[in-house]
Amino acid sequence: MICFASVYRNSPNYFLLHNKRFNRLSKKSCHKILCKSLSESLEGNSSPIEKNNNSLYSNCTIEDVISKLQDTQESTSLHLFCKINRHYINYSLLYRLTSLKLRAESDKKIQNQSYVVDNFRNKILEKLLIIDQPISHGFILAEKRLKYCISKENFEHKNIIDSFGKRSIEISCFWIVLNAALTAWDNKKFTENNLLNSEIYSKMKIINQILNESEFHQCLMPVEIKLLDKNLNRKDIKTSEDIFNIEHIEGLMLLICNLEKMPASSYSFFLQKIKNITKKLFLKNFGKEMENFEYSDLKFIPTQIKPLSKLIEIKPLK
Repeated sequence: MICFASVYRNSPNYFLLHNKRFNRLSKKSCHKILCKSLSESLEGNSSPIEKNNNSLYSNCTIEDVISKLQDTQESTSLHLFCKINRHYINYSLLYRLTSLKLRAESDKKIQNQSYVVDNFRNKILEKLLIIDQPISHGFILAEKRLKYCISKENFEHKNIIDSFGKRSIEISCFWIVLNAALTAWDNKKFTENNLLNSEIYSKMKIINQILNESEFHQCLMPVEIKLLDKNLNRKDIKTSEDIFNIEHIEGLMLLICNLEKMPASSYSFFLQKIKNITKKLFLKNFGKEMENFEYSDLKFIPTQIKPLSKLIEIKPLK
């Protein structure tokens, strides 16, 4: 069984198998394939026990994640911690850090903390840039393949199949890019009456149908992608992927974290649908609400900036 969380971490280099940690929400232990990436090899190999010790418990709050990040920021394990817990370092967390920075700037008593928070946030962003590089590159290549497939005059079955890719990470990225585009086009139905007559939209629907019918590519599709496909495109299809565990939630959260970095004009509607599906699956399988994607804004009074323009001092003519 292929999981998106495994595909995400396995994409840069070769594969390493170790026992999956016990989770507070999961009563079963399972095996999980993890990647021994270049960045990890540079910092030294970590044992499964060290990885388990760095793993956050399921559905922990943003405050818990920030606290753990602060504990590791001065050590060489920050990269490893961010890699293992990438699915928790989402836009909500970065939004919270930005709010803390702005609040510190507006309060003279704690203005010196503004630099500390900003430096802390930049460290995290540097790590994420390295960790997300393979999947970000995968999205770029998938967009190019989709664009080439649609624009090519020879719109044949073989060319469409070739555009999917042959590895799980390639197929996953292509499905994500394709369905994000379809979701964006579907949203145009409210403003454009000629959507159904669009050649681009029609071609994308055909491509998606061929991808759904390809047994080879479906076998390489991660469980999370199949569940999303079922909820978005084929709700009447019953699949064995209804059996869900915390590992799959991690995969969906990883996907959400990466989609948050993509252009809102193309991915925002798709991102919101994925968030809603993830929350629904979490509630259905674990009996509680997710706490990781809610913005918790910090209230503060911005500092008034003294005007620098001399134009305001000009007196009106009598």
